[in-house]
Amino acid sequence: MDDLVVTYTLREMDRFDRLREHIDVAKGRGLEIGPLASPIVQRSSGDVYYVDHLSTDDLITKYTNDPDVDERKIVSTDFVWGANTLAEAVGASAPFDYVVASHVLEHVPDLVGWLDEVAAVLRPGGRLSLALPDRRYTFDVRRRNSDISEVVEAYLLNLRRPAVRAIFDHFYRYVAVDPGAIWGGRPGHNDPPEDVETALAFATKAATTDAYLDTHCWVFSDATFVALIATLMQMDLVTMPFVAFRTTQPGEFEFFVTFEKPPDGLSPEELRALCLDSVPTLPGATTRSAPRSTAATSSSVSSYVLSDREVAVIDMKRKAMASIRGGAARLKRRR
Repeated sequence: MDDLVVTYTLREMDRFDRLREHIDVAKGRGLEIGPLASPIVQRSSGDVYYVDHLSTDDLITKYTNDPDVDERKIVSTDFVWGANTLAEAVGASAPFDYVVASHVLEHVPDLVGWLDEVAAVLRPGGRLSLALPDRRYTFDVRRRNSDISEVVEAYLLNLRRPAVRAIFDHFYRYVAVDPGAIWGGRPGHNDPPEDVETALAFATKAATTDAYLDTHCWVFSDATFVALIATLMQMDLVTMPFVAFRTTQPGEFEFFVTFEKPPDGLSPEELRALCLDSVPTLPGATTRSAPRSTAATSSSVSSYVLSDREVAVIDMKRKAMASIRGGAARLKRRR
């Protein structure tokens, strides 16, 4: 395994390039999770397979009237991953040299189980490359960081649908934000009152029907994510060490992490030590296993501007949540 790479400084690089930075797209066989209409790895760039929660035809039907998705650009899905495991979905096509996913992990009901399923389809030395939103600069800003007890509970219960708690928390504390303003030392939102009625309506629907309500099941900053994963490593629940970590950069709203599947044959003690030795120490961390997030100061931010692609990602999430909230209003009128 290569030495851990931790990036703190702003780099002029497309976010897709960052996701590909520590994987070998040209030579490896890869799997991209949730590419929809904007794949991180194009088929022309290497041997890549696409997996999503629906078939190609079903995705096109789902997004035909969505103004944020050009259904004509939706890529052909090779595997469907839903109630089945990822290993069952990909079958004999595994193992892969890499798996890549952008803004996916925060949506999965069982964080530990998801990482386990990805590890199961990687070869030893294969890598998982992720982009994750930093809650401090997204509509999750009023939510608290996910707690280790919630992650362990989801794992032990083998959740395949978002917890009712997470659904309520999302709609109760949701707020549209301006990440650039937050980095500039301003609130970034007008602090509207929490939406009790919408939160209760959706939580009730989740608890009393079979509807799958997509939400951010997990929220963290870059530092609290590292602390969470380190604790899970101590418990032997995460068994892939870090190989790269890019902190949330000034003016941005996401961070990047790369894990690597370890070699076979390690004892539990050796595997635990390998994982814990890989944990990055971030600014403001007091220990390797329990870093604290650090707040942005006015001296560290000035005139940072979001890229067009980053603005587009924010807008897409805002509109998606607005559409869901509109559905909540209709649901309340029917009650």
